[in-house]
Amino acid sequence: TKVPHRVGKKSFSNPPYISAKSVLIADINTRRILYKKNSSLVLAPASTTKLMTGLVSLDLFSLDQRVSSMEKCLSLEGHKLHLHSGEKISIQDLLHALLISSSNDAACILANAATTEEEFVWLMNQKASELGMHHTNFTNPIGFDSREFSHYSTAEDLYILSLATKFNPTLSEICGKVEYSFY
Repeated sequence: TKVPHRVGKKSFSNPPYISAKSVLIADINTRRILYKKNSSLVLAPASTTKLMTGLVSLDLFSLDQRVSSMEKCLSLEGHKLHLHSGEKISIQDLLHALLISSSNDAACILANAATTEEEFVWLMNQKASELGMHHTNFTNPIGFDSREFSHYSTAEDLYILSLATKFNPTLSEICGKVEYSFY
């Protein structure tokens, strides 16, 4: 990303208004922080959770591995693949659905195909700790908010997660796509 620089007497008098409670803007290539606002404020990470779901899934599966959809994942609210119970789907296809269309059923299937969802969430938190995301706690692989506010992160920790995703060749390639078709 090119950063604008102004030389001379004129300067930016009014920066853009940002209504977000927390912001961290960085040049991901140089890792230079360009702007921060309450970047250590703990908030719900919502669907950015799925980046960690993708990272952990790559630790558990090979891309060409096929898994079966399960009934409990097909009835979730939000974005879905509209699979049938027991339908076989590749991990590669699930990761594309997870990261391009934020598919909730894809996240659920990935979290339940190799282990229990509780174990998968434990692996997510373990990976967060290994990455240095010290102000993050995951309670589910989808990004659903919890009533007791136990599913949380910060802009700083999500920046760390975005770097891990960016420098993972598989996830970086998937995140660079705007669409993907499979049968």
